[in-house]
Amino acid sequence: MLLQTEWNWGAFTAFFWAGVNAVLIAWCWFRLPEPKDRTYAELDVLFEHKVRARDFENSRVNQVAGGQVDVVRDDKEGVVLEENKL
Repeated sequence: MLLQTEWNWGAFTAFFWAGVNAVLIAWCWFRLPEPKDRTYAELDVLFEHKVRARDFENSRVNQVAGGQVDVVRDDKEGVVLEENKL
């Protein structure tokens, strides 16, 4: 991109990388969940139940002895409880 005998973009190469960075930032914003204050077991349960990345922050995971796992999600209308037995 920078060679004078090839593309010869010079400083305009920055526009190419700015575009690539914008696409990657948008992907990270919508696809990568926030794992803050989560244990590895909670993250496994959330990924197993295919909870959207944007819902990780508002989700509560309650693991009950005996193999039963509950994923509780706070929605705008109230609390939704999804019960799943492993």
